[in-house]
Amino acid sequence: MFDKEQLKVFLELNKLFFDKDIKRLEERFVFMDRALELHDKVLEHRLESLNDLREEVTRDRNKFVTSKEFTLADKRLSNVENRLAIWAGVFIVIFAIIEVILRYIKW
Repeated sequence: MFDKEQLKVFLELNKLFFDKDIKRLEERFVFMDRALELHDKVLEHRLESLNDLREEVTRDRNKFVTSKEFTLADKRLSNVENRLAIWAGVFIVIFAIIEVILRYIKW
C-alpha cells in the first residue's frame, strides 16, 4: 500500500499538524487562564462593593426608627394635639363669651 518513504512523510505531516493543534490548544489554555484571572478580579471587586454596601446599610439601619417607637411617639403626639385642640377650643369659647359680655356692657 504505502512504502516507507510515504509513511515517513505522512507521519511528519501529521506531527506538524498535531504540533500546531497542540500549540493552539496551549495558547487557548493560556488565554482561558488569563480570562479566569480577570474574572476573579472583577468578582472580587464586586464582592468588595457588596460588602461596603452591607456595612453602609448596617450603619444606616441605626438611624431609622422602629415601628414600635414610631407608634409610641405617634400616640404621644396625638395626645398633645388633642390637648392643644381642647385648650384652643376653651380659649375660643372664653373669648367669645368676653366678646358678648363686652358688647352688652357699654363703657
